[in-house]
Amino acid sequence: MSATVKNLLLFLFGGAILTVSLRIFKAPFRLALKLLLNTIAGFAALICFDLIGSYIGISLGVNLGNSIVIGLLGAPGFGMLLFARWLLII
Repeated sequence: MSATVKNLLLFLFGGAILTVSLRIFKAPFRLALKLLLNTIAGFAALICFDLIGSYIGISLGVNLGNSIVIGLLGAPGFGMLLFARWLLII
């Protein structure tokens, strides 16, 4: 077998491995990206609530844990954090 054919076969094999790897790991990367974007949105929501909540006397900490909860659970997560805050204050 000549070196050109051997290099061509190695190139095709490497391309096939790359294609299969990308198909296998496409869903976890998409899920991680969605979690990151939702966490950023939760962080922005916490900052907005912190600005508004200071006028009405309700506050939540602006931190990574709260933003992940809001990013994962959405509005029910926000309600859960407010309820937990209310239980801890009383």
